[in-house]
Amino acid sequence: MISLEEIRLFLNDMPETNDLNGNKCEFSPERIQNAIKLVLNDWNETPPLTTTYTETSFPYKNAMLYGVCYFLFVGESASQARNHLPYTDGGLQVDDNNRFSPYMQLATYFENKYTMLKLKNKKNENVI
Repeated sequence: MISLEEIRLFLNDMPETNDLNGNKCEFSPERIQNAIKLVLNDWNETPPLTTTYTETSFPYKNAMLYGVCYFLFVGESASQARNHLPYTDGGLQVDDNNRFSPYMQLATYFENKYTMLKLKNKKNENVI
């Protein structure tokens, strides 16, 4: 099983690397845990339904990593879209919550990696 620390290291989501985020982690442990559950649900509900995996029995570490990243960035994209409010003050334009597009690009990238691994491994499981 992949750990919270491994996910944080992969994303470089650590307080000392998040200058624009107040030096705190972007993704809370609860959000990462929820993303893990979403990956498991998605995997277990995608045909062919061969094996039902749990957090401890899921054997595909890279697929889990990419799936977690996908769900984290999709969720954060929704938050960015919901909280986007550019404003102007004294001729200065501020748009500090304009990360929807880059986050959706990341979500799409990770979705493609995750889906490719999911389909490949599901096919292999079905053959065995």
